[in-house]
Amino acid sequence: MLLNLKDRCTENGKAKKGREVFWKPLPSETLQFNADGSSRGSPGEAGIGGVMRNSNGKVMCIFSSYVGIRNANTAEGQAIRMAVNLCASNPMLAGKEIFISSDSKEAVAWVYSDDFGSPDNLDYIYDIRDKLNFLVKTTVIYNPRTSNAMADLLAKRASNHEGDVLEWNNYGDLFYPLVGLAYEDGLLCFMLFL
Repeated sequence: MLLNLKDRCTENGKAKKGREVFWKPLPSETLQFNADGSSRGSPGEAGIGGVMRNSNGKVMCIFSSYVGIRNANTAEGQAIRMAVNLCASNPMLAGKEIFISSDSKEAVAWVYSDDFGSPDNLDYIYDIRDKLNFLVKTTVIYNPRTSNAMADLLAKRASNHEGDVLEWNNYGDLFYPLVGLAYEDGLLCFMLFL
């Protein structure tokens, strides 16, 4: 299936000017799971998305899921939870060093502090913490939005009810051709084959 967000790439029939977005390579034998949440309002229709890559940049897992009516930070936290749960559910990841990154400082802080943002977040934050106790080499970190572009696209796709996706490839040869530009106005332009 091809996701073509052509309308977001053009303005009055002409290509928008943008800057390329690159994924930063990791140390050898390390995995990174970029997780992102999206909400079309506060609260609004929300979705989550994520992409796990190995140290060679190959896609190991992608997910995209609609999560109901949420605010943006709660959706971000639920994206982290999904990434943690997927890591915990795959025995091939046992003992691997994994960084789960989010572009939400608030959601990352909820994982490690006594501030949960809202009592509604309590259950899933405790779920994340319980799983992280099991995944001793897994850390949740903050990364700026520019390094989370593909996860952002998947989250926005889910918030628009464009279907849930979960794909695993434990051998690291899963590859989704992706062309992406991030624009100064914050819009993203992608062609992604799923």
